[in-house]
Amino acid sequence: MISAIAFIVAALIPLSFLFVVKSFDFYQTGSAKFIVYSGAWGILSYFSAAQINPALVNHHIFSTDTVVRFAAPVIEEILKGLILIYLIRHPDFKYFLDGAIYGFAAGIGFAIFE
Repeated sequence: MISAIAFIVAALIPLSFLFVVKSFDFYQTGSAKFIVYSGAWGILSYFSAAQINPALVNHHIFSTDTVVRFAAPVIEEILKGLILIYLIRHPDFKYFLDGAIYGFAAGIGFAIFE
């Protein structure tokens, strides 16, 4: 029960903040579907990183300490950022704020499950 409440709180606070940030999008260029895609990509990135990071230790590529301190942060940030590479090439992407909102959504998706 407590973990369910913690999960709800952990999800609602950043999602509420994302809603507030999106509501201040004065140019109204950001697409709600791309925000959802970015959040879903963040979730997918978490599960991908959760497979890659232990594999680096299990296959004796890096020590646990090296993965935790150096490899995992780099891998996780690259995974989260891949959606932005796709979205900035999309014709609807016009303003810097769009990228910030999409990146924030990807980070929130990752963080909720982390």
